[in-house]
Order: sequence, then structure tokens, then C-alpha cells
Amino acid sequence: TGCVCRYIDNALSLSFVVLTMHTLFSFQSLLVLVVLILSVSCEKKKAEPTITIEEITKPDDCPQQAQDGDTVYIHYTGSLASSGKVFDTSKERGEPMAVQLGTGRTIPGFEQGLRGMCVGQSRKVTIPPELAYGDKGVSPLIPPRSTLIFELECMHIDRPTIVRDFVPFLQAVLPVFLLIGIVVYLYYRAQSATTQTTTKTKADKKRKA
Repeated sequence: TGCVCRYIDNALSLSFVVLTMHTLFSFQSLLVLVVLILSVSCEKKKAEPTITIEEITKPDDCPQQAQDGDTVYIHYTGSLASSGKVFDTSKERGEPMAVQLGTGRTIPGFEQGLRGMCVGQSRKVTIPPELAYGDKGVSPLIPPRSTLIFELECMHIDRPTIVRDFVPFLQAVLPVFLLIGIVVYLYYRAQSATTQTTTKTKADKKRKA
């Protein structure tokens, strides 16, 4: 009986050691896996390109900030970060440029630089090539992989409203409704005339009879 008890005791001790080692290694493996996932996630986040914004002037009162859907009228001057050479400016043309945010009609970094601006605000925006013209550039003004610098000045923000958006719709459908109304009016007028003629004819027949 003593031998059997010792055998059972040793077996239980060995099982406990094996279970403990398995749990320990499983925990270590899980910990290593979590660290690897976090490191990859951090690398991806670090790899995402971003613009740099430097505020030049900003009004104290800013009741309306540019957001997606707005049409922002701006003066801008674009230059190459590498040489400082100006490749385009709206000031030479004397008219601000209209940009509708959220439509993707300009380079991503340009739209990002406009969001949050107020009327009368000026800022300097540095745009990495990933958010500008990338590997292609714009020959011959902008070489491939160019970092761009834009000085932006917000002149006016035009924000759409429900009433104003409804006016073009009314202008489009109103002629159709008018035409339908005229057709319906002429139809009922013709029907009324036919009914009156029929009634008059029946009355005449009765008098003759």
C-alpha cells in the first residue's frame, strides 16, 4: 500500500510540474504574440504620412470652420520644400480658388490643410509626397517624390443649406408640374364642354318630342 501511495504521489507531482510548465510556456507564447501584434500595429501607425500645419494668423472669433461639404474660397501659394521655388499661386490671377471639401478633386494633403480654417485665417501647410503627387509629380513644375509647402489664406466659406439646395430642385421640377397642370386643366375643360353639349342635345330632343 505504501508503494502504491508513493507511486500515486510521484505521478501527481510530475503531472503538476508538466501542467505548470505547459501553462508557463503557453503564457509566454501568448505574451510574445501580443508584443509582436502591438509592434506591427505601431509600425503601421508610424508609417502613415501626415501633413504639418503652422498657423500664421487666426482671428479671435471663428464662428464657422471649414468642413466637408463646404466650398472654401482661398488664396494660395505653392512651393517646393527642397528649393523654395514657387510653382503656382492664385494671387497672380487676382481671384481666389474655390475648393469643395470632401469631393477629392484636389490632392489629399491640400484638403486636409483646409479643414478647420476660418475666414481671415492664414496657415502654412507642409504636405509629404504621399499626400501630394507621389512618385509621378507634375512635370515640369513638380518633380517626383516632392514635399510641397502651401501658404493658404481663407477668404470665404460657402456652406450649403437645405433651402438653398431645394431651390435648384424646384427650378427643375416646376416646369413639369406646370405642364401637367395645364394638361389636366385642358382635359377637364374639354370634358365639361362635352358634358354640356350632351346635356343640351338631350334637352333639345325632349322639346322636339
